[in-house]
Amino acid sequence: MNLSRTQLAKVISTQTLSHGIDKSLSGDIAKILLKTKKTNSLNSLMRDVERNWAELGYVDVIAKSAFPLSDKVKNDICNLINNNFSNVKHIKIIEVLDSNVVAGVVLELPDQRLDLSIENKINQFKQFAGSRRKDP
Repeated sequence: MNLSRTQLAKVISTQTLSHGIDKSLSGDIAKILLKTKKTNSLNSLMRDVERNWAELGYVDVIAKSAFPLSDKVKNDICNLINNNFSNVKHIKIIEVLDSNVVAGVVLELPDQRLDLSIENKINQFKQFAGSRRKDP
C-alpha cells in the first residue's frame, strides 16, 4: 500500500479525532514513514493533520508569549479563531512561554502565523515610516 502524504494525514486525522492518539497508532505511522523512506516529511504530515482537524472544526493554536496568557487573552484568541475559521467545534490553545516574544503573543495556526507582538508592530511601523521618507 502506497499512500500519499495527504492520504495518510487524512487517515491520521480521522483516527485521532475519534479515538485519540495511542502508542499503536504512533508506531504504525513510524513504520509507514520508515518503510516508504519518508521520515523527512513528518513535519509536513503533521501540518496536514492539523489542517484536516481544522477543516473538521477542531483547531489547535500555539500561542507563544513571554508570560502566561490571561483568561481575557485566551478568550480573545478564541474569538479571533471563531471569526476566521468556519465550523469551529473545539479550540485548543497550547501555551508556549518564549522570552524572545517582546510583549504580546505570536499565534501559530494551521497554515498561518499571526505575530501580535509589540516587536512586530514596531518593525512594521519602521518599514512603513522608511517607505514614506523622501530622500533629497
